[in-house]
Amino acid sequence: MSTNKSVTLLNNLKPRLTKSRVQVKLIHSWKQTPPYANDQTLEMVFADETGVKIHASCSRSHMFRTERNLRIGEWAVIENFKVSSVGKGKFRPTNNQYKMTITGDSVYSKSDHQDDSIFLTLADYENILKGLQDVNILIDIIGQQYDISDVQIIQVKGEDRKRVQFRMRDLSGNNLAFCLWGSYAEQLENAVLESNEVWLLRFAKINTFRGEIQITNSFDASILDLNPTVAEAVEMRKRLEDNPLLLALANKKDEKREIINIVDDWNDIGITSEKGLKIF
Repeated sequence: MSTNKSVTLLNNLKPRLTKSRVQVKLIHSWKQTPPYANDQTLEMVFADETGVKIHASCSRSHMFRTERNLRIGEWAVIENFKVSSVGKGKFRPTNNQYKMTITGDSVYSKSDHQDDSIFLTLADYENILKGLQDVNILIDIIGQQYDISDVQIIQVKGEDRKRVQFRMRDLSGNNLAFCLWGSYAEQLENAVLESNEVWLLRFAKINTFRGEIQITNSFDASILDLNPTVAEAVEMRKRLEDNPLLLALANKKDEKREIINIVDDWNDIGITSEKGLKIF
């Protein structure tokens, strides 16, 4: 820690605590323009040493200073910020009931705390399929991809957008539909893909459309990792390599899956073109 002053754990933050001091790791950030605002904001997700996460926001006027002092994957101490309740809105990046807001009075200092964790909180396929997962909270999910569609170019409100669909499954053969848009579809379009790879999608949202659950990116907040090195991904690859029967059983389970013709919302607008993905 940078000084001997005490810090408040994220679980103990309250709106009434106006002079809290936290030691956190920046694990993700993205920029967005909320529908209720006319200007861009910097959105962030912090984690403390206990693994508790919190969403934080910064207006454009404080964005440069914040980006200069806070870097992805690094620990820092932050003082003088606002804490407010997040309510029960949809697509929240953490399950924390509070949110931090960076202000002009916020102070940053370096921390010597060491922890390389990316603070992954993996969602369970079975819980998602049974409706037990909170759909208002963005999820982290890992799995073996298969059945990838071509990249489709779809006209949305007069603009072309790219979309790709695929499925992922866990080691028990539970599988889910995925649909990625925009830059995430382009990421797959430009990648050299191999069949049955293990992928990681972070900060994704759970949708239900015409009877089937579908996982999709949450605007620009999501992270798609096509070659994850986290322990969970390494373990999954090892188990698949050591026991090919797992893949065979998963394929057999897929054959028994009831096929439901699902059409995404954007399909109603129409596909203008398709581009095939190269899978080796």
